[in-house]
Formats: sequence, C-alpha cells, structure tokens
Amino acid sequence: MSVSPVATVPRSRPRQVGPAWVGALVTLIVAAGLTFLFWPTLWTGGGLVGGDIYYYFLPQKAFYADALQRGELPVWNNLVASLPIAVSLF
Repeated sequence: MSVSPVATVPRSRPRQVGPAWVGALVTLIVAAGLTFLFWPTLWTGGGLVGGDIYYYFLPQKAFYADALQRGELPVWNNLVASLPIAVSLF
C-alpha cells in the first residue's frame, strides 16, 4: 500500500494596510469620542441603560453580597423573582 502525498497550498499573510500604529490611533480616537459623548450622563449618576434595570438587579446584588458577608453561599433568592441565584448573576 502506498500513501499518496497531499498537496498543501501555501497560505498567504493578510496584507497590512498602512503602518501598525494607524489601528491604535483609530481605536484611541473612537474611545475618546465615546468618552466625550457619554461623560455628562455618566458623571451625573446616570447610566447607559434605562428603565428598571437598577430596581431589578441592584437588590439581587445586595442580597448576594450580604449572604457572602455572612459566610453563606445562597443558591436561591426568594426575595426577587424567586429564581436560582446563578440565573440572576449573569
């Protein structure tokens, strides 16, 4: 039995467009622009997500933190939505 050789096709590298620092500069400019855009909202205590997100998740996080401080590892939260605690963490 003879083994037939398998032809391999050489892979070409992706061509780099411009110097490497251009990507870093674009990322920096976008990050600075987003910071400038959202800074007033975040600085005054607002959030990027509205609605009841704080009223829903904050009590769950407080419940979990209190239980951990007492040395307990809760698996169920009967105070909010009566769900397993793993569901509310993620």
